[in-house]
Amino acid sequence: MNEPNDQIQRLGFEAWADNIIVNVVENITSRLAGPYEFSSEEEDVTVCVRLCDGEINATVRAWIKGKGWHYNDRVIKVGVQK
Repeated sequence: MNEPNDQIQRLGFEAWADNIIVNVVENITSRLAGPYEFSSEEEDVTVCVRLCDGEINATVRAWIKGKGWHYNDRVIKVGVQK
């Protein structure tokens, strides 16, 4: 998959993976009231986002040519007020 590798080279893996997570989270904001899971696998990129108990757990895994597998894991608390 050439396009993600080009974007990864331009942005850096972590920023590229964070952008994917943000895009998924923006699409699930209407479901923030209950459990939700999104999973997608396309060639050399896997995305998994789970919403449960006020937390979003997200993982992006991608194969980077010449560098192997890279992972980006995030935990985002939602609905937390101070």
